[in-house]
Amino acid sequence: MGATDVATWNFFELAIFAGAVAATVAASVSVGGHLPLAADRRASGQPDLILLLAFASAMLLLASIATVGFALDRLPLAGAIITGGFGLLAGPLLFQASPASLRDGAGGLLFGGLVCAGTALLLLSF
Repeated sequence: MGATDVATWNFFELAIFAGAVAATVAASVSVGGHLPLAADRRASGQPDLILLLAFASAMLLLASIATVGFALDRLPLAGAIITGGFGLLAGPLLFQASPASLRDGAGGLLFGGLVCAGTALLLLSF
């Protein structure tokens, strides 16, 4: 009986981790839709969109680091791999299911950045 014994896993922390992975992947899809900037016709002549992209990218990096740190610190490896896979698969579906106003353009970048900031704060508070 060790870390692979499912009876000893904390399923609440695994659910939080799966949600954090899904939110981070959904935000990465949003940020990735604006890159490269030369191909994004919305970014031409709009410095505020470029600043929002930088903000969302920074918060995405912070959320990614917090998510990996949470998994390494609090979860068994097997549980983190399994639930991380579920979150990885659910992230793009979460992005696609969100309303267009929270997905596209400046609103999507702002929302994605705020979700990543909230995810990082939640994980760091544990």
